[in-house]
Amino acid sequence: GDQASATTTLADESRLSFEAPLTGPVEGVLSLTVPRRPPTGLASQLGAFISLVLFLVLAVAAIIGVLVAHYVTRPLKKLRVATMAIASGNLERRVEVEVSTGDEIEGLASDFNHMAERLSEANHRISHWNEELLEEVDKQTSALSQLQAGLARTDRLSCMGQVAASVMHEVGNPLAAIKTKIQVAEERGDLDGPANRVLDDILGEIDRLGGVLRSFSRLSRLRQPEFKPVSLAEVVSGVVSLVGPQVRKKGIALHVVVDEALDLIQADADQLRQLIINLVLNAADAVQSGGEIRIEARPESANETGAGRVSLEVIDDGVGIPESQLQQIWDAFYTTKDDGTGLGLAISRQIVEEHGGVLMIESREGEGTTVKATFPPSDRDQSEQAATDRMGG
Repeated sequence: GDQASATTTLADESRLSFEAPLTGPVEGVLSLTVPRRPPTGLASQLGAFISLVLFLVLAVAAIIGVLVAHYVTRPLKKLRVATMAIASGNLERRVEVEVSTGDEIEGLASDFNHMAERLSEANHRISHWNEELLEEVDKQTSALSQLQAGLARTDRLSCMGQVAASVMHEVGNPLAAIKTKIQVAEERGDLDGPANRVLDDILGEIDRLGGVLRSFSRLSRLRQPEFKPVSLAEVVSGVVSLVGPQVRKKGIALHVVVDEALDLIQADADQLRQLIINLVLNAADAVQSGGEIRIEARPESANETGAGRVSLEVIDDGVGIPESQLQQIWDAFYTTKDDGTGLGLAISRQIVEEHGGVLMIESREGEGTTVKATFPPSDRDQSEQAATDRMGG
């Protein structure tokens, strides 16, 4: 049959109708209705897709920002703060790693902490060295002051020794002549009782002046020590035999304690004997009847004055020395005794220092006094070197 034409009609606003007649064995009309889409539908879908993509991009960027802030920015900020703390002097500051990531930031923090630890150790060592240096400076300054004081004392004693020689000649001889004439007058018996008593008083004063002159003469005769191997135990024993009866006559007990392990020392035996006599007689003057004097000689332990040194102590339980006088007792002519010359300790200190030793006094008023002399090791070269150092040359 004849071919029919198709028609398209708008059924309503939302549908589009399509109709076409059918010819042939089967006749009829083919009708098709489809929904009618607005022309903006594709653009809307495209806009929605782009918005979704933008949202996803922003979300990913935000997540990446959070991760960067957590794993990079915060650790770097902590590292910067710790660096500023180290620069300001806080060497104990460290960077804490909250989560182990094994990345370069963690490695940098670990290296920083290691550096800070090394700086802290170095600072502690430097501080310790500074403290030791200050102690050594103080020690050397004190030693220098003592050396200068010793040199000044030596110069004064040397000058007094020269004066003593002149005094002995100018005064000693006339005194001896006066004493002789008085003794001759007493032997003749030409004088009555009161006159004899006056002469006895004069003789006593002459003897006292003679003692002062003898003290001066010791200054003029004090020579450089002749070092030889000396047994301190034997010197102490000899002094006790010499002055022991005089001390015990005053009702004072005299005890001697000498360590059996005591070695020989390099010393001048005569000057060592003079030293011990001076110290024992000084102690006897300070101790009352019923008191005690101890003489102790022993090797020094390594934690005291020094290994190999020998100490000699004269200890009494006498009246002691007031603290205000402990520095003055070393001055020549300073004495608290009515008949003293004030030269005993000055001479004793000079003897000890010329032997390379140290003389020290510890005393409490009313409790007693300890005089301690320490001498260097028995090696002769060391002893002579120490004595040379003490004399400044």
